[in-house]
Amino acid sequence: MRRFLLPASSKPYPGARRRSPSGLLAGLALLLSACAGAPQPSGGDWDAQQLARREQRVAEGAIGARDSKAEMALRSDLCQIDPVACGSIRVYVVDRPEAQARLWPNDMLIVSGGLLRLMAAGDANADAMRRFALAHELAHRQLGHFDRRDRRDWNADEAEREADDYAIEALKAAQLPPDAGIRLLQAIITERGENARSAKRLRGRIAAMRRVIEPRIEGNPGTAAGDNSSAAVRRKPPIKSASAAGTVEA
Repeated sequence: MRRFLLPASSKPYPGARRRSPSGLLAGLALLLSACAGAPQPSGGDWDAQQLARREQRVAEGAIGARDSKAEMALRSDLCQIDPVACGSIRVYVVDRPEAQARLWPNDMLIVSGGLLRLMAAGDANADAMRRFALAHELAHRQLGHFDRRDRRDWNADEAEREADDYAIEALKAAQLPPDAGIRLLQAIITERGENARSAKRLRGRIAAMRRVIEPRIEGNPGTAAGDNSSAAVRRKPPIKSASAAGTVEA
């Protein structure tokens, strides 16, 4: 994200062609950036060979020691969200303090230990927040965002909202609190500080999620604004696997 779940940039998967060999480890550190928060220099997208080299370094622990137990747990969560997609995604949990995660176009998902610790700290809905985080990242793949990012009409903020909506649907399907994403983004804001550069966009996404979860905001006086039950969430078509059509309807 450069930080977790930040709005994607207009070029969210910048190329590494201009990086020197001496900057490899610094470039690898950027692999943890999830849903990039600021526009990046142009230079083309990551190609398959570049991503493969970097994934090998991640697998070797070059950017942080791996946690195999956490990787297995996250893979299990992914398979509950989408049993088809989880067979293609390779999960890496690395020991870094920042709360970050990102799914890359080659199906490499990197999650930091800092993010897992943030979600587990003092919140009874840690499982729901973890499900939201994974579903949000999966959404970029399932909704075709990797293919759309080079189009003239690409809107990074809109893509983030679409991914949030998809994640809310995943929470509903699992009968988990649909406001878990709001709780997670609020925790990230608290960790970074109310005046952090990312806080404004995160607050905008929180507001958008509230409009989805709390129909009263959209003019339905029959539902209390504080009602976070599944009945209070705006109805949408069921999530479909990308195995059939290449995208997910949410």
